[in-house]
Amino acid sequence: MKHIAILFALIAATSTDAWAQDMEQKNITLTTTQTAPVGEIEYKSVTLNCDNLHGVVILIPTQLTLAEGNEGEIEVSYPAVEEPYINFDVRDGEFIIGRNGHVEIPKNSVISEHVPIKVKVSSSNIRRILANADSIVTIERDVFNPNLEICNGNALGLNANSITAEQSIEIINTGTLTCDIREWNTKLLTINNMGYLYIDGATTANNITHNSMGIDHTELDVECQKLEIVSNGKGLICYSGTADEVNITSMGKALIRTSELNVIE
Repeated sequence: MKHIAILFALIAATSTDAWAQDMEQKNITLTTTQTAPVGEIEYKSVTLNCDNLHGVVILIPTQLTLAEGNEGEIEVSYPAVEEPYINFDVRDGEFIIGRNGHVEIPKNSVISEHVPIKVKVSSSNIRRILANADSIVTIERDVFNPNLEICNGNALGLNANSITAEQSIEIINTGTLTCDIREWNTKLLTINNMGYLYIDGATTANNITHNSMGIDHTELDVECQKLEIVSNGKGLICYSGTADEVNITSMGKALIRTSELNVIE
């Protein structure tokens, strides 16, 4: 997809008609723009429609919701006073939201984990979520095909009743990742932790690979063919349920507990 850059500063500097025309030339459709108070903060909202959307990259504190809705629709709400300092792109099929690097960010910027950008994405093709800012991701549209990659480099809370990907789910964490997920449904579940990871729930993955050089608090109930754990970190790694084959390599200080795991020989 052609590189698409949308600077909020452009919105303030041009008329709505001119901006809409510019978006049309870049294969993005602007459907609505409105302003409404949220608590004591005035938020401005923009709705865009993008084709072939398959990823989200978060570089600024954001509340992201992956929801059912019109395919390719992105709703962005942000504090109106921050308009000149926010930038979002759609690049190679990924929606990217972050700071406008062309202007100096004020020291009294209101954007934080308590006053985040709010983004709602409706797409059946999401394959990657990358977060590098304090953020919360709520997954309502929980079926991903065929693969899903979740990458976190800051502080991320991930919430969903279940996540389903036909082939694989891969978690890459170098920050603090807290997962409130009841079910992980896929064929291959891969966990790579180099930060702090909290994950629990159940999975029916055929194969599970857990690599850790960080601090874990893992409690997963599994029903798998193969479980492989390689740990050079700390914390607790606990697996229960059933597995045909289990391989454990521990070089760190983590407590690896598999006493509640029935190994089928």
